Amino acid sequence: MGNPASTFGHALLKLNTDSTDDQFGLFDLTLNYGALVPENENTLVYVVRGLGGGYEAGFSDKYFYTQDMVYSHTEQRDMWEYKLILSDEKRMLLIFHIWEIVGHKFAYYFLDKNCAYRLAELLEFVIDEELLGNVLLWYVPVELFHRLNYIDKVRHESIGKKLIQSVRFIPSTQRKLYHKLNFLTREELDVFKAIIQKGFQLDDLENFSIERKILILENLLAYYEYKLIADKPESIRHKEEIKKQILLARLQLPPRSMPSTKISELPSPANGSPPMEFGFNIAKNSNQDVFLRLNWSPFKKEFIGLNSLEGDELVVFDLTVGMDEDKIFLDQLDLIRVINLNTLPIELEDENQWSWKLRVGADRLEKKGKKYLYDGVASFGGGMRGNGMTIL
Repeated sequence: MGNPASTFGHALLKLNTDSTDDQFGLFDLTLNYGALVPENENTLVYVVRGLGGGYEAGFSDKYFYTQDMVYSHTEQRDMWEYKLILSDEKRMLLIFHIWEIVGHKFAYYFLDKNCAYRLAELLEFVIDEELLGNVLLWYVPVELFHRLNYIDKVRHESIGKKLIQSVRFIPSTQRKLYHKLNFLTREELDVFKAIIQKGFQLDDLENFSIERKILILENLLAYYEYKLIADKPESIRHKEEIKKQILLARLQLPPRSMPSTKISELPSPANGSPPMEFGFNIAKNSNQDVFLRLNWSPFKKEFIGLNSLEGDELVVFDLTVGMDEDKIFLDQLDLIRVINLNTLPIELEDENQWSWKLRVGADRLEKKGKKYLYDGVASFGGGMRGNGMTIL
């Protein structure tokens, strides 16, 4: 939620070179589409202008490591790389068209003419199937990948060929760090936390073997590398000094190769259900009268189900109407519903420990005569691990 422009995700194009000396493709060229926003723009102004087409936007080409720095290392987002199967001819056609459009300006619309929409337009030059069919007012990035998955499935079933060669999970720096910390014992983790809180002294590690000292120091270096990239400039200097002390201590110990610590891959969000949801059910009111409920939302990522966000929830314009013998009526409306849970496996002092939730909408009350009464809802709750949720 820290970047309103990519609250619903982000999509960019990466041109793989498959270079043998660049295993992770950090020097592959990427094409990114985004709004041209002035520095220090007010968030509310940013959202309003983004919704109304108030910004110019354009494509920019950069090496992938710059995108990796922003999304994996600074915003701490996981990424999924979809490698498409294109002929050499189509690949060259795509590259030539990219060369034509880089530098051109467009009106930016947050809901539809966004990064995913422009990339879908671009890919339709080299993919025969539609990626933008039936787009009305809403085209979120994950929708593009749902459509790529669908095309891949249809191709494979009909002609035995695929569109998607592979999907690679790219974990965030934060996820990598916490995975490494799992290999520390409780005692080692306590020392790790104490060093973060009070600073580093060589005596802190005197009770550990050389192998365990190396492991603790390597984890401390990974932690400060993570913090120095993600933190604000004013808090960096002190951390740089501590990192230097830790690095000097590590250089005094023999070289060791760290054990392989492969992170379990998370499935792509596009493997779950699409973000737009329509449903119906039967319900009873307080008088035990049965009525039909119809529900629709253009974007629903709940904390349960195949499209969950690891316990988090983001739902926009969740509309439920009821139908009884007399009329059709509004049963419930959530303009926005958010749950942001702190699910970090290890508690570190200078990490955000807060969980919070937000709901803005309306609930139906009991009937008064022939009319329904409604209660407007605007609620916010926050809490920290072990302290429960505090409603504000």
